[in-house]
Amino acid sequence: MKKDIFFIIALGIILSIGISFYNPWKGGGDFLAYWSAAHLFVHGGNPYNQAEMSSLQYQIDPERFSLSTGLINAWNPPWLILILLPIGLIPYAIAIPIWIFCNTFLIGMALIITWKLCIGDQKSRGILFVYLAGFLFVETLSYLAIGQITSLVLLGIVLFIWLLERDLDILAGIALLLTTIKPHISYFFFLLVFIWIIQNHRWKVFVGFCLTALISLVIFWILIPSWVKDYALLVSSLPYNSVYTSTLGNFISEKFNISIFNFSAVLLIFIVKPLLKLITKDGWLTTTNLALLSSIPLSPFGFNFDQIVILPAIVQIISWSSAHLVPRKSTIFVIISFIFFDLILLIMTSINGLEHYWFFWIPIALLGIYLTVWKKRNASRKFTN
Repeated sequence: MKKDIFFIIALGIILSIGISFYNPWKGGGDFLAYWSAAHLFVHGGNPYNQAEMSSLQYQIDPERFSLSTGLINAWNPPWLILILLPIGLIPYAIAIPIWIFCNTFLIGMALIITWKLCIGDQKSRGILFVYLAGFLFVETLSYLAIGQITSLVLLGIVLFIWLLERDLDILAGIALLLTTIKPHISYFFFLLVFIWIIQNHRWKVFVGFCLTALISLVIFWILIPSWVKDYALLVSSLPYNSVYTSTLGNFISEKFNISIFNFSAVLLIFIVKPLLKLITKDGWLTTTNLALLSSIPLSPFGFNFDQIVILPAIVQIISWSSAHLVPRKSTIFVIISFIFFDLILLIMTSINGLEHYWFFWIPIALLGIYLTVWKKRNASRKFTN
């Protein structure tokens, strides 16, 4: 595992230097919002005050602020800002390559942890294919290019599973808090966890989760007493209806003017019980992958760069193939599908002005691949038994 970590560190350094050399501001798109929020908080400001955020962002890059849509807010809960405090201490121009490195490292660690969840202590060279699939996935590259923070959600999900399987429930609860940084991604996963904890009386997970959240909130209340009112006002101004998001509901709404599909997430209620049973049978990783692949396209909100949380599903497919748990034909099918999958994404991302809703199909397509391979694996297991 040490070699894998060194590889991820080296890759992070290469990408942070390479991207910064090629384009000094690449990787700083959405990151400006997160850096601004952390920077304000470090210097006694209010990250949820739009006037303060506007003033800071205009000072940092007045041309970009004027030519783009202007202010970019951090809509996320207080614990994200506390996590990013070290970044807020660094000048923006320097913080960009550092965050590219951090993002690469966080994604790499999530891939490594997922791989270990899949194969345990067995030795396998399949990790090389995991790196290729993970970092050549067009959505991963797009994500790194805009400086998003979804990697924290991704790491929180796989860390939660890793810690839960080792009965480190309090730490698992702390990791679970990371998944709430973007609730529109993790909402269904979180629901399953919530019900499972109640069913199995794993209250220490709640303790870790609630205690960490409470500490974060108390810190904010002490330093910014008005943060609740400011945050509520900020969230209420979130432009849900004017932003094109990468969801099935938004696609149907924009192309066919049918808005009822924006509430498609209610259909997930029908798979709650089967997925809860699957936890006992196939474990948390398989259940989580199915939950995310099903819920992300049905979410009322979400962008294509948020879809990096489906990387564990890709890792698990690779692990099944590398362990020869599926027929050779299925492995060939996976390789061809991934290549075809990525080529389509590459073409789509090269089209200027293509709306986000055209990317709604990505988790749906991967769900089809995942179910196909999973079915072949289960059939192979039955045959072997």
